Amino acid sequence: MDPTGSPFRRPPPRPAFRARRSGFGPVPGAPLTASARSAPAARGRSRGVPRAARARALGQGAGAIYLVAALTLVGAALSLASHDPGVIIGLGLTRWTAGVAPAGWVALALAAGFALLGLLAQRGRLWAFAVGAAVYALDGLIVLAAHDWVAVAIHTVVLVMMVRGLEAGRRLA
Repeated sequence: MDPTGSPFRRPPPRPAFRARRSGFGPVPGAPLTASARSAPAARGRSRGVPRAARARALGQGAGAIYLVAALTLVGAALSLASHDPGVIIGLGLTRWTAGVAPAGWVALALAAGFALLGLLAQRGRLWAFAVGAAVYALDGLIVLAAHDWVAVAIHTVVLVMMVRGLEAGRRLA
């Protein structure tokens, strides 16, 4: 009981609100300034990803197209030297067209095409990413039909890198 003896005494006042450090609960309001007003418009455009990270993703997407060109070139060299490069190094398109034309020359033309697409993608041309990803996805379907699961996994990883480069290019534009 209270030392004064009164049962009608008021409870002590509650302490002032303190912001929690856990991140849950109410957040105290901040004054609205000019930078706070323009932040949502900029944040909506960039979606919280720094410009340098988007430029790096664009470069990695172009690098993925260059990787396809380099591996296709190695496959073309092996094919012209009368060795079977397999689908992991080469493309499924070269194996599919082997009965129609010499696979080495087809692979050489595809390598040159992918190198040109990589150059254009590195310069920020979004259509080069789209064309490269579409051709490589079609090649992935050929590999999938051949049931070469290692090549399917490689195609999936490289295709994801190309699509991320396309997405980064869209955000940079």
